[in-house]
Amino acid sequence: DDCQAADPGSLEVLKILVADQKIQGLLCVVAFRPVGVRHPFSMFLRNLESAGVKFAPILPSAIPATSILEWMNNREELQEYPNLPEWSEQIQKGTKGNALSIHLCLQLLERHKDIFMPDDDDSSHAITATPLKVGGEVHQLFDLSFMMLSHSCQKLLQMASCMGMKIDEQRLKKVYQSSSSSVIFLKSLQEAKEAGIICKIKQDSSRNITRTTSTVTTRYEFSNAAYKDCIYQSMSDDDRAKYHTSVGNLFLQDVDDVGIYRALAHLRHSRNQLSPQGKEEFARLCLQAGLDTSGWTEFISAINYLDLGIELLDIKQKWRQQYELSLALYSASADVYNSSGNFDRMDDRLVEILENAKNASDKLQAYTIEMRSLSGRTMYGDAISLGLNVLPKLGEQIFATNRRSKNVLESELKAVRKLIDPLQDADVLSLKMMADPKKAGAMTILNLLLSSCFIAQGELVSLIACRMVTLTVRNGLTDVSAVGFATLGSQLCAQGDITKGIWCSEVAIQMMEQFDEQAWKGRVMAIHWGILGRYYKPWKQCQEPLKIAYRLCMEAGDNEFALTSPLLSVFNMFVAGGALSNVAAAMKSVYQLLHKKNQVILMRILRPFFQTVLNLMGATTETNPLVLSGSIMNEEEEFKYAKSHSSKKVLFSLYLCQAEMAFMLHKFTRAQAALDKVKELSGTEMIFSSLSIKVYFLDAMVSIAMAWDAHRDDDMSQRDFNKRKKYYVSKAKEQLQKLEILAQHSP
Repeated sequence: DDCQAADPGSLEVLKILVADQKIQGLLCVVAFRPVGVRHPFSMFLRNLESAGVKFAPILPSAIPATSILEWMNNREELQEYPNLPEWSEQIQKGTKGNALSIHLCLQLLERHKDIFMPDDDDSSHAITATPLKVGGEVHQLFDLSFMMLSHSCQKLLQMASCMGMKIDEQRLKKVYQSSSSSVIFLKSLQEAKEAGIICKIKQDSSRNITRTTSTVTTRYEFSNAAYKDCIYQSMSDDDRAKYHTSVGNLFLQDVDDVGIYRALAHLRHSRNQLSPQGKEEFARLCLQAGLDTSGWTEFISAINYLDLGIELLDIKQKWRQQYELSLALYSASADVYNSSGNFDRMDDRLVEILENAKNASDKLQAYTIEMRSLSGRTMYGDAISLGLNVLPKLGEQIFATNRRSKNVLESELKAVRKLIDPLQDADVLSLKMMADPKKAGAMTILNLLLSSCFIAQGELVSLIACRMVTLTVRNGLTDVSAVGFATLGSQLCAQGDITKGIWCSEVAIQMMEQFDEQAWKGRVMAIHWGILGRYYKPWKQCQEPLKIAYRLCMEAGDNEFALTSPLLSVFNMFVAGGALSNVAAAMKSVYQLLHKKNQVILMRILRPFFQTVLNLMGATTETNPLVLSGSIMNEEEEFKYAKSHSSKKVLFSLYLCQAEMAFMLHKFTRAQAALDKVKELSGTEMIFSSLSIKVYFLDAMVSIAMAWDAHRDDDMSQRDFNKRKKYYVSKAKEQLQKLEILAQHSP
């Protein structure tokens, strides 16, 4: 019922139900009031129609004059009227057979014979002589009936209409008695009940099990929504604002969480009558309500509260006299507009903040919202550029283009190792909290940069991790320090320093427990179990924590690491081996998830692995199974994309999977060429750290195969042949040494 007032979530549930062809025997009857073509419910109906859902309108039939006459004959008070058949015809014509209008007409005729009964005996004069033309719109009929009530009863009903369809007697009494006595209140309440405008609600004992008798109050409701609407419209703007203010202030006295929202619903009607101080207090309530509702993902409500709060600010002096409140309202509003996908309005709010913020720290939240917005829209390059431009304003001028070299990275890693080598767990966990707001702001920006760089610019990840750990050790802990330590751990493992890498990550896990705020716990878990866990845990033990990491990241809105968690999970399966059908099923599930979330880069990273498994199962469109083309990807097109976009991650995936297929099919020269490309790309991409074991192993096996290959070119001397063999043997031993280091930690 009343589906024109349904929220988008409810309409979506209804759409899913009625569009599901598998549900048998489901009949949905939907009642709604007429709305405009742009109303959400009208759009909902059009969407249903375009989705092929069959539905038919059910129009209520008009009540005929014969039924009206029957009702009139059955009412004792109406039998005194002459010519009832003519009255019934007139009422049917005037009301067009509308049940509520007919009911109002009959009520008027019953209660006000002195107006409608003719003074003479000429029965034919009965209808035309009346001051009222019987029939017409509901509100016209009700207005006349309402005006016949006493002034005190009209006033009581007007106050009640400001409270809504349902009215609490005690609250109504408090509002009413501020200007009238208790005796007049009870008398007016009784008059309203006798007029049939309001009626008592029966108490539902099942709802009051936990209440004491003293807290249960009598409640009333309007007999019809049209009555309430007519009474509400009958008031002057001043009276309406006055009553809403009184009711709103009453709700503010409630101790429950709902009181503030009920109060705001009333106070917004009287905002133009508030003093400047009253408007500021009202704006603070709007900020609180906006933050609460956005936390519940009720973005439409949050936007309404926050925009109302901004509207209440002093237009000319808000950034001078109401600075803190203005900053909080504009920041919260921009954040909610980002969450709801209205990026134009978000940009407007951010521009206002950046133009009026007093310092870099106050601008930080605006930059943070914009970076999260860009990253959420997979505009990773823009997010990275913004972050790199913001860092110097916070005293961390790093990442200049000419410094992204291997030497700089080695220097940073060496410096941070020197810093953390003497430290024990307790030394890190007992660090003071970071007090410098600029340093804390830099940590926030570095953490956001990590999200985008993890996906799009892997060579910056190590530098970010080194800087986050350095800032933490020198300046104290923040809620994102654990992310820096976990990330550094993954980079050290990739460099072969397994012991220190595992230490960093395990310290990060302990560090997270010190903070009540768990927004980044999922990210730390994804790095620890998805990347480092592979070095010293059985891969099956890593799978369940990765599911938890996915859930935590999704709850925190950390989409990049949320969607990386299942990707790392299937990488583990790919490395560990197993039934191809199981690996293919897992990859299909993850691929569909990435497609649903529009994570194009992650999809492209996964495609070569997925197609490799399918090729091994015989599902390829090519006659040559070495070519990674089939239902998931076309090898030539993927290489073309990766090279044109300089996507190292996609190239790494392609070359590694090429090497895998070539080795399995004994095409060792092809495998070696692909592995050489893989090693050029290794070390910069954090996401592939867990695959380093696969690279070492595959490189060793291909080297052995090349060393023992009996084929010798015609122009190759025996000496050169032996030299080549010796080269590949030494290369295999080099990879074996790396595997032996890993084996020290491996179960």
